Amino acid sequence: MDQKPIINNQEYSLDLEEFKTALGQITLGLKTGKPSFRQMIKKFIRIDNHEMSNTLKFLHPSTSEDAYEAIYLYLFGFADQDLLTQKSSLTRDKKRLSVQKLALKEFSYEALKQILAVIETNIAELERKKANFEVTDSISNEIKALEKLRKNISEISISISKLRIKYNLNLQTIEQLSKSRGNINPDTIKLLYEEAKAAIPNLQKSFEDVLKFHESMISNKINFIQKSLASTEEDILQKDKQLNSFIKSEKEVLRGLSHKGALADLQKLDKELNTLHEERGKKLSLITTLDELTQNIKDINNSLTKVNDKIAEFEADLEKKITAFNLIFAKVSKQLYDEQYVLSFEDHDGKNGSFYRFKINNVTGNVGSGKKKGQTTAFDLSYLEFLSKFAANTARFILHDKLEEIHVNQLKTMFEIANGIDGQYIVAILKDKIEGFDINLVESNTILKLSENDKFLKL
Repeated sequence: MDQKPIINNQEYSLDLEEFKTALGQITLGLKTGKPSFRQMIKKFIRIDNHEMSNTLKFLHPSTSEDAYEAIYLYLFGFADQDLLTQKSSLTRDKKRLSVQKLALKEFSYEALKQILAVIETNIAELERKKANFEVTDSISNEIKALEKLRKNISEISISISKLRIKYNLNLQTIEQLSKSRGNINPDTIKLLYEEAKAAIPNLQKSFEDVLKFHESMISNKINFIQKSLASTEEDILQKDKQLNSFIKSEKEVLRGLSHKGALADLQKLDKELNTLHEERGKKLSLITTLDELTQNIKDINNSLTKVNDKIAEFEADLEKKITAFNLIFAKVSKQLYDEQYVLSFEDHDGKNGSFYRFKINNVTGNVGSGKKKGQTTAFDLSYLEFLSKFAANTARFILHDKLEEIHVNQLKTMFEIANGIDGQYIVAILKDKIEGFDINLVESNTILKLSENDKFLKL
């Protein structure tokens, strides 16, 4: 029987997501939602050059500003995770609808309205000509039948146009999902796999199985949309058959009119009207869809405003806590590099909505990679001390790798600072880098030694 993972003497199922949710709740007080455990843990465990060299934006370069807003608001005490999750969902929906709206703009919205106005005017003019067209009573019924067919042709053309818009939007979604396959970062997935393997030593699935599973999730999404695509395509085919049937009936009526001696001008008039009604249907469909998207985006913006107003109520407390953090951050960075760094935030109104943007100020000149990693260490150590000062009931550790570029003097200072903080500072470092350190200091703080002959987990 598989051994279930245990946290604080409580067993959990072998489901990795459930286990990660439990870890998030216990270590960071996280619920499911935003920020996620996967995002937050990279703040506390930095094991590659990107994470170590980017103090604030430590996640994948494609990560959005609103994702970082959720992370730092939560790190500095904003406890309403449901509200942050709601904002993330609204922002994501707004981006999706904005992309769809942009894709539909063959013409600007105002241009579409002006084009439609001209088409409507042309239709009205031709209808007047048709009304004044003298015909005998013997063909009046045929003309009425023709008018009814014209109306049916116009209505079904609008319906087909809407279905084709839906079809094309689904095609775009499939294309985006297909492209995302090529953007899979195997290193990230491998890290998740290693987490699972560490938590569940007798894990039956291989890393290749995990990659296949990730691929299958994307494939399942594509298959689901393709089924919808097939259904929409079938609807279009059925509507096209109806349209062709109406057009065929229209031609038969027109032939009958011709045989009864109706003038060729009447046929020409009806042909022009038919073309105009089809164009009118297409433009109306575009305008209707754009109106719906615009209204949906407006509704999302209203909801975002309400969410942002609630978040803004926390601003005074946020400023107070960041001020307290900066007193520590400036002190620690001064000890390390004789420079004082401070964290600041501003309410940034971007194209996808308002959010808080966090940044580090007062960094002079171009910072080398070693100093960037030192800045990261100063920030993380300061955050540990900040948590201790506020007696926060959350993770009190940081784990850093890739410290070889940091000067030995800074390393000594880092360790001295860490030993004065109520928290754990875990580093992976080569023995050569600390040969000049006090042997007693090294021995008393060493937890694990590895070598060519004594590797981690004996692997």
